[in-house]
Amino acid sequence: MKLQESQLEFFHQYQGMLKVISEGFSYLEDNPYGSARSQVLSDLVLAFQKLSESHDTMSSLLDENEGISCKVSEFHEVVLLLSDWMEEKDDYEKLTSHIIPRYEEFRQSMEQTLHPYTVS
Repeated sequence: MKLQESQLEFFHQYQGMLKVISEGFSYLEDNPYGSARSQVLSDLVLAFQKLSESHDTMSSLLDENEGISCKVSEFHEVVLLLSDWMEEKDDYEKLTSHIIPRYEEFRQSMEQTLHPYTVS
């Protein structure tokens, strides 16, 4: 499938957002009580919202790819874990042993799914 330039840009921005979230999680992992913690959490929530909003567009662009709906389900699992963690406050163990690894699995899987569409 050949993507139009605007569609290709959409996927590149999506992949960039995946990396930004990883960087945010890395900060929280390395600095669980750092001075920028509140801002990083706020940025993570915003980034997750943006990814969520983009999934309808992604699904319509790649409607022949059944793997996308599976990846979106995986994304929602990560969102639920993150939501639970934010309610529990400061459960560093859950963040580092459950949420971050689950997100990284999702990110790598989604990047592999998108790779054929974004390679020139």
